Amino acid sequence: MLSESLLKLQKAFQPIKDGPIDDLDFEQLLIDAWDSIEGSSETNLTSSKLARMEDLEKHDGNLYFKIERHGGTVHGSTRAALYT
Repeated sequence: MLSESLLKLQKAFQPIKDGPIDDLDFEQLLIDAWDSIEGSSETNLTSSKLARMEDLEKHDGNLYFKIERHGGTVHGSTRAALYT
């Protein structure tokens, strides 16, 4: 059974047309539902880190965003990797 937060995210996502998503309410829905999304726990990307996401877009029914991951900074790097 899907969580209430995931159902809200799905309902908000369906009518969005392909292209950039500049809706802060949608971003919050994604953050709220993150832990309910299958596969979200396969990396250390927690919902608290999603505030750093950029370039949120919908294409062909999929959601894409970029996010800086700072794992290298733990090991002395001054740069973050950018993931999509």
